[in-house]
Amino acid sequence: MYGDPDTIRALARTLTAQGEEVRAQGRRLVAAIAATRWTGRAADAAHALARERLDDLAVCAVRHDDAADALHRHAAEVEHRLAVLARVEDVLGGLVTGGVGRVRDLLPDLLPDLLPGRDSPAWPDLDARALVAAVERRLS
Repeated sequence: MYGDPDTIRALARTLTAQGEEVRAQGRRLVAAIAATRWTGRAADAAHALARERLDDLAVCAVRHDDAADALHRHAAEVEHRLAVLARVEDVLGGLVTGGVGRVRDLLPDLLPDLLPGRDSPAWPDLDARALVAAVERRLS
């Protein structure tokens, strides 16, 4: 199973949306802090803790963005490799089809020389490897 670029990109979009939600939580925290009328040492400690959480939220959002960017790059690479694989499959399929066609075209001329007749005493002793080697020599 090959990778699915659309699924990878969908995951990247999910991470981007989650990063935006983390940023929105940070904005709500800032608004909540600004709305408090609390003063004193306990308020200062709470504000300091809130600033630490804001820093943590900012780091978390950036990490979501970084992961989303990495997934977008990965999806592009998977897409590129899928295109290469498709091209290889096309080329190999053409080679196989062409080879089968060449053998089919040559068989009427090759068979009398390579195969004994059905009533020949040599028919049961037919050497398949020798037949394949003879066909390969004629094709090259």
